[in-house]
Amino acid sequence: MRSLNSKIFFIGNSSNISGGAEKYFQLLFSDFKNYLLSSKIPNHYSLVFLNLFPISIFIRALFAKNSLFIFNVSVLFQFVPLLLIASIFRKNTAILPHVVASPSLMNPRFLLIRRFLYHLNSFLPSNIICISSGNRQQLSSLPFVSTDKFITIYNYVNIQPRKFSRISDLSFPLSIALIGRLQNRQKGQYDLIKANLEFFRNSDLVLSLYGDGPDYKDLKKLIIKSCLTKKVVLHGHVSTNNIFMSDFFSIVLCYSYWEGLPLNLLEAYSYCKIVIGRDIPGVREIVYPPFMFSSDQHLRDLLLSLPDLLMDNSIYMGYLSFVNCVLSRYCKSNAMSDLMNYVASNGFA
Repeated sequence: MRSLNSKIFFIGNSSNISGGAEKYFQLLFSDFKNYLLSSKIPNHYSLVFLNLFPISIFIRALFAKNSLFIFNVSVLFQFVPLLLIASIFRKNTAILPHVVASPSLMNPRFLLIRRFLYHLNSFLPSNIICISSGNRQQLSSLPFVSTDKFITIYNYVNIQPRKFSRISDLSFPLSIALIGRLQNRQKGQYDLIKANLEFFRNSDLVLSLYGDGPDYKDLKKLIIKSCLTKKVVLHGHVSTNNIFMSDFFSIVLCYSYWEGLPLNLLEAYSYCKIVIGRDIPGVREIVYPPFMFSSDQHLRDLLLSLPDLLMDNSIYMGYLSFVNCVLSRYCKSNAMSDLMNYVASNGFA
């Protein structure tokens, strides 16, 4: 049994642009802290959230006895020195990956760096927190990653669970939202517009893009140059609560190539929006199969046929059943229980 001064440190990213991974990590910390306060399970430790900078605070935390460190990092690439330092101090550590890899590090020029860091992970004592089955599958495919270190704590939304019983009324022309940080072209917003210029120009679709980031200016220039300002609206950074409470759209689109499990799709379900997404491991398990696409042509065909699909009663009822299963699986109570089990396995409960 751990002593009363045992601590669990959640060590987050200091980025000013918070994406789903950062948001999930902060939710995990605050919700787990509240869970412990309200739980009847006896515990003998406290939770502390630390930004990674200044490093001096992290160094001081290393001297805390009986401590567990959970890092929010990009997969195996960020803050390896800090993990090594924590290992030297014989600390229990875990990392929560953002996605499969930083898109910039997927560049072939970084092949040797990737191989080195993957190999290094085999020697680090850190557990790897997988936020979905698809995320676990992606990580398992990477060379040198030790799968025996995997633990699964599903992503979730901090919304009161409710039964999904209706779909937001479809408006015509179809209104679609893309939500996410505008950083790295591989996230999709820029490529979506560039690859489908003629389609958007000639269709009645209206797109609302929510998010901010390094690609915002380039995306704005592309929209203006393509004469799509009436079809594609950039809203910048907006709180997701405010986004989903609006009636500007009825469909949420996930175009991104790199996802562990998009938090905004789960939030969209909770607000009875229709969700369509790319057929990739991190999205596949939470998107209804008829509403997945594998190419731009497939996406265009899906958008054009979507009203007819929803008129099909078997597809409509299948969609409702699928969403209810997703919301019951990716929920806060499951995540709290899984995290509690992990903490207990490290002798902290």
